[in-house]
Amino acid sequence: MRHPIQLALPLAAVAGLVAALIPLPAAAEWDHSIFVTPSGPEATTWCGPATAQMAMTGYPGETDCTVPQTDIWADVVAHRVEASWDTDPAAMRWVLEDCGGHWPVISRDTREELMFLVARWMGQFNYPVPIVVGTAATAEHDHDEHWVLITGIRTDVDPTPYPPPATVNLIGVWLLDPGATVAIDPVILYKNALQWESFLQPVTKPASAYAGKFVAVIEPPQVLGRALIPGDLVLSGPVIPLERALAAARQAIERHRLAENEAFRALAEGQPLTPLLVNREQGGYYLIPYSEQGRQPATAVLINAYTGELLEAGTFQPARFLTAEEARELALRHLGREKPGKVAVEAVYLNEAGQRGMYSPTWKVKVDDQVVGVTQTGTVLPRITDEIYALAVRSKRLAGIAGTRDRLWTTDASTGEVLEVLPASGAVLRRFPLDLGRPKGLAFDGSRLWVADEQAMRIQAFDPDTGQPGRSIALEVPREKGYGSLEALAWDGRYLWTAIAAGYSSSLNQIDPQTGQIVRSLFADCDPRGLASDGERLWTLCYNGRNHPATVDERLLAPEDREVVKSRRFFKKTEGGIPSGLAFDGEFLWYTDAQSNRAVRFVTPGRRGSNDSSDE
Repeated sequence: MRHPIQLALPLAAVAGLVAALIPLPAAAEWDHSIFVTPSGPEATTWCGPATAQMAMTGYPGETDCTVPQTDIWADVVAHRVEASWDTDPAAMRWVLEDCGGHWPVISRDTREELMFLVARWMGQFNYPVPIVVGTAATAEHDHDEHWVLITGIRTDVDPTPYPPPATVNLIGVWLLDPGATVAIDPVILYKNALQWESFLQPVTKPASAYAGKFVAVIEPPQVLGRALIPGDLVLSGPVIPLERALAAARQAIERHRLAENEAFRALAEGQPLTPLLVNREQGGYYLIPYSEQGRQPATAVLINAYTGELLEAGTFQPARFLTAEEARELALRHLGREKPGKVAVEAVYLNEAGQRGMYSPTWKVKVDDQVVGVTQTGTVLPRITDEIYALAVRSKRLAGIAGTRDRLWTTDASTGEVLEVLPASGAVLRRFPLDLGRPKGLAFDGSRLWVADEQAMRIQAFDPDTGQPGRSIALEVPREKGYGSLEALAWDGRYLWTAIAAGYSSSLNQIDPQTGQIVRSLFADCDPRGLASDGERLWTLCYNGRNHPATVDERLLAPEDREVVKSRRFFKKTEGGIPSGLAFDGEFLWYTDAQSNRAVRFVTPGRRGSNDSSDE
C-alpha cells in the first residue's frame, strides 16, 4: 500500500567550483537541489528498485509516495523489456509513472546533451533524476548495471528559462548512490564536473537499444541543449604539499557550500584530520576526513593530489583511519619480521573487487620482497598486488592490450569484442564487435587499431572510434621456426610485430604492414604472451607457467640480429595467473590478466643504465 508523505525541500545545497578549474563569478552560478530520503538495496541486484524508491520520496508537494522495494522489484520484473538488465530503463519508467507524473526515458549520444536536460528539468519541475552511471562502471558493482539518483546540480548559467541557453558549464552534481550490495549503506556524494564525467558512462550492453547511449529517466519532456564539462582531469604530476591540500579543502567547502547540506555538517563544525595521500603515482588524491567533537569521522573530501581541485565529498559509516606506522607494525607482526631490511608503506586504491571505495584505501606494505595489504580496520591481506596501478575491467575474459596515455583497448575473448577502457578508472567507454574467427593480439599505430585473427591467419585494421574494418593483410609464419599459436601483436612506429609460440622455436617477427611479409624474424627464447615497442626497444612478456610469475624482457632494435640478441635483459616480474598482451603508452608498460580481469600499468621501462624499474 502506498502512503503519501510530506518532505521539506531545502534548496541551494550545492555550490561553487575550485577557482583553479573555472574562475566564475558567484553571481553567474546557479544551483538547485532536492531533499531525498536515502535507501539502500534490499537485495544484491536491487540498485534500480532502491533508486526508484528514493526518487519517489523526492516527489514535490502532495504527490510524495513510498513503495516497498519488494513491490517495486515485482513491477520491474513484470514490465522489463530487455532481459539483459536487472532493471532496464523501461521498467524504471513504468515504476515511477505508476507513482505519479510523466517520466520519459531520455537517451543521448553524449554526456553533455543528457546533463543539460537533467539540469533544465530538475530546476524547472523540482524532481530528482534516476540515471544509469554505467553498465561497467566499477568493480564494486557485481551486477550488470548501476542506477543512482541525482538530487542536485550546479551550473554557471540558469538552464531553465525559455528559450533555453545554448550551453551551460556543469560545475557539480549531488547524488545518492544506493550501493552495490545489501552490505554497503547508501551514500550521499558531491562530485565536481570532471569526477562526474569519469563516473558517468554509456550503456555497454551490445544487444540493448541503449548501447552506446547515456540514459536517464527525467520528468518532463525534453528540450535540446548541452551541459558542458570544462577542463581535463589531471591524473599525474608533482604532488602538492599536505598544507596546500588542507587549504584547498577549506576553500572548496566554502566555494561549493558543501556544509549547507545536513549530511556534510561536519565539514563546517568539525576539524580536518591528517590528510592521507592515496595512489601517489597516478590518479592520486588526498583523503581528508573530518571529525566532530572527538568522534570518529564519517565525512571526507577528496582533493586532487596534483592540482588541489575538489574531486568529491562523501559520507560513510564512522571509521577510524589507520596510520602508516600502525599498518607497518601490523604487517611486520603478520610476517614475523623483527628486523626487516627495507619497509615501504603507501596508501592505495586499486578499484578492485572487494575494496570498499575511495574512502577506505588499503595500506600496501612491502617488506623486503614480500607485499601485504592492511585494511583500515586492521585486517592483514596476505596477498595484494605490487603493481603500480591496476584497473578492474568489466568483461568476461580480457586478452591483449594496446593504447596511449588517454586511451586503452583490450579484447574480451569470450564475446569477441574490442573494449575501449578509460585509463583513469577501468570503465568501459565503448565496445564494438569483431567479425573475426579468433581475435588474438592488439596494436595501435596512431590512427588504426590492428587485431590479428588466428583462425583466418590475417591481421585486420579497424577504426578505433567507429569499429569499422579497414585493410587486412595475410599473417605470414616463418617456415624455419614453425607455428603453434599466435600470441601477440605490436607496432614499432613503422612495422608490425607478431609473437608466435612454437615451443623452443617461438619467434618475434617484424611485419611489413603494406605487404604482410616478414622483414626479420628473431627467436623469442621464451613462451611469448605479449609484445610492445617504442621504436627503439622491443619488450616481450614471457609466460613461465602458473606456478611462476611471468617476466618482461627488453631488446634493443639494433640493425644486426646478433646485436639484438646480445642486448636482451630481463627487468620485471609480473603478477596474475593468466597474463597476456603488452602495451607501451609512451611512459608505462601495461598488460592484462584474464584470471582477475585487470588491466595493469606496472612499470616505467626507463633508459639503459637505469635500475629504477629492475627486479634483478
